[in-house]
Amino acid sequence: MIANPKHNRPDLSSVLLVLPRPSRLLPILSTLIAIFLAGCTVQPTSVSDIFPLLPAAFGDAPPPGIQVLLEEERARLLGLDADTAELDDSINPPSVTALEPQTAAREIDLSAVDPATSDLPLLTVSNRSVNVRSGPGLSFDVVAGAQQGRIFEALGRSEDNNWWRICCVRGPEDDADEATLQAWISTVVVTANDVAQDLSIIGAVFPNDLQAEWAVGYACGSERCEVVRCDGSIVADVRSADDPKWLEIERRITWADACGENSTWLHQIDRIAGTERYENTADLFLFNFWGGVEPGPVNSIFALNDNAQVKTWCSDEQEVDLDEGNGWSARYNGVTCHDVRTGMLLSMKYTKRWLFTGTFDGEAYEEAYFGDYEVYEVRLVDTNVELDEVE
Repeated sequence: MIANPKHNRPDLSSVLLVLPRPSRLLPILSTLIAIFLAGCTVQPTSVSDIFPLLPAAFGDAPPPGIQVLLEEERARLLGLDADTAELDDSINPPSVTALEPQTAAREIDLSAVDPATSDLPLLTVSNRSVNVRSGPGLSFDVVAGAQQGRIFEALGRSEDNNWWRICCVRGPEDDADEATLQAWISTVVVTANDVAQDLSIIGAVFPNDLQAEWAVGYACGSERCEVVRCDGSIVADVRSADDPKWLEIERRITWADACGENSTWLHQIDRIAGTERYENTADLFLFNFWGGVEPGPVNSIFALNDNAQVKTWCSDEQEVDLDEGNGWSARYNGVTCHDVRTGMLLSMKYTKRWLFTGTFDGEAYEEAYFGDYEVYEVRLVDTNVELDEVE
């Protein structure tokens, strides 16, 4: 995700533990991170004691640019009465208060609705058995099937008028009685009511000339840091727009004054869904620059500049452990915040810590933490992408 600033390798004669060498890192980590934290000559703590050790400036601040919404502001954005906008305190990312989780599934039974008289835009499956796809075309994956007579809510049409976007089919994370995944169905296998005919076109989520810039900051909490603070920029633009399904984006990371290692990353983004093509990075929030359209409900506001505030969904705190061999693991804890329309990253903040499990010099350790850490902050500063701004 980000190539890191430089660390000094520890003097093995003066530290308690020896951190892993680069050759011992997993291939995915060597691609992700090129930085090594040293152990300290202090008593290790259990992993449950990690967070109190962090300075308040790093441990308690929200991701950069994020404004925590007051209850009445959240209610206004969601069209709710303030008294009904209940908070869920069980999920509490750093300085970001989560809303009560919402479901995209409708509570009404569409099978009992008459499409001809309904005020909802509805589609009725007219063929015996049809496929429902992830995008508007036969090249997109089949995500569900539907039988004749099934009714879907229509959300919009493709630019060529050959496909309907519908709500909803059962998604991979849905329970047996849920259906929250929006998908696409061909116009030739359904009958649309009059309300659906008035729906607007749903086009590509990102422009062919996409441009975006993020500011990135790094801070090191180790006495052996060659660089204590490092700032840089991340610039993304389109490398190729030739493929009708995938938009190829190049993302370049440049550190000021050579305080870190510059690097380039390539992404292929689904033009309609706004998601990454390759799933091997989808579960690593460090890579999550393209979260997909409508990633979650509004729970925060991102200040893009003095005049623009963006409706934002921030994740709960995410955690990833990467095994580095020889008893060492790197633990990443962080929060990502995304534009609720496109899913593009607005802000990210995460902390990296080293943990040791094993025996050294006759002493046994279980996820021992020696106090060193790194903090990364990423913040969008400019883009030509149409974001969901607060009016």
